[in-house]
Amino acid sequence: MSGPSRGKRRPVKDTAPASPSNAALRARVVALDLMMPEMDGFDFLEELRGDEAGRHVPVVVITARDLTAEDHRRLNGSVERILQKGAYGREELLAEVRRLVRASIDKRRAAP
Repeated sequence: MSGPSRGKRRPVKDTAPASPSNAALRARVVALDLMMPEMDGFDFLEELRGDEAGRHVPVVVITARDLTAEDHRRLNGSVERILQKGAYGREELLAEVRRLVRASIDKRRAAP
């Protein structure tokens, strides 16, 4: 979920328009699927965190992938939450994303 329009979400079919640098410029929170067609989510996250604007954007991983210990190690400290697809209902997922957006906005307002 990104962009200036409140409450609107824009799913991305491939990673070209959702390059990490583009996402960082506009995102309040990134909902990231680890299994994308052109770039895997781990690479996306690494590039996002390597960009100054993307270092502080909250990321929620939403995945059907069975995460290995190595996957958890790679994500540790870089994401706010990891949600397993199918384990959470729609309302729970939306509530978590809203919570992260509010926290991100509050943090930006508090910054000098």
